[in-house]
Amino acid sequence: MKKIFALISLTLLLGTASSCLNNDGNQENKQSFTASCYNKIYADGEYKMTAANYNVEFDFVAGTASITTSDTELSATTFKIVNVPLKMSSDKGYYFTSALPNVTNAAGVELPALKITDFYGQYTGQSLKFSYTVNGSTYVYASYIEDIYSQHSSTVVASPMGGDPFVWEDASYKLALSTGKVDAKEFTATLTVDNVKFASQMPYALTGMTLEGLKVTPTATGLQIKAESVVPKLKDVEKPEYTITDLVIDVFPTFNPSTLFTGEYASFKFTCMGLPVEANAYVYNQNQQQQ
Repeated sequence: MKKIFALISLTLLLGTASSCLNNDGNQENKQSFTASCYNKIYADGEYKMTAANYNVEFDFVAGTASITTSDTELSATTFKIVNVPLKMSSDKGYYFTSALPNVTNAAGVELPALKITDFYGQYTGQSLKFSYTVNGSTYVYASYIEDIYSQHSSTVVASPMGGDPFVWEDASYKLALSTGKVDAKEFTATLTVDNVKFASQMPYALTGMTLEGLKVTPTATGLQIKAESVVPKLKDVEKPEYTITDLVIDVFPTFNPSTLFTGEYASFKFTCMGLPVEANAYVYNQNQQQQ
């Protein structure tokens, strides 16, 4: 079959990449890599988040992709989604999709009891993601990078003297889950707050205030992030005067099979400079665009 794709540069540094050579010395257009991803799983009315490695194999001669993964929440055995048609576009990068792909175990034996439907994968050189349904009732969205951005937010600060609270409508809140080797036993996140004021007397809004190493706990309804006390940074410099205490963040996915995890809602509660603060943000996943 005539070659239809050029080799790509694996800029993600997700794992090991390999290329093979034909007997005549010409490079065979195959490449593979392994990514440590987050699995967002929705089944039986409950939400779960796990960690799983995805090994991706591109065959640019055949124009196909094969994906191998293992997650005990999904299957008791490692499974491989094979020979999915591989395509490319200027806006999507490489993408691969099949309504009903073939599924095997790691040795290539078909697994008729494991039915994968509506499989979609995308690799842009900066992000990697998958969505698929397992046995008609378990919905999965997996991604290497998991950023949750605020779209609209309102920050409310209780008045220390009583009376009406201070309300600031122009802040943005960004949660970025840790990347690299994802550890299912200890998910962590960084919160970045931009253009925020906690009192009318503040001469300027704070921008680029980051809280790092926050512990993330998956729950049946979403994610919860807590910290008793954390010193934020401004432009990589710690600012003890803005120490955040009693931080609680709840993220509630509004999951459905057609929109996946777009349109999430998050609530933020914490104390800063002795002032109780609450914020609400309607968020979306920057890497989860409509297919």
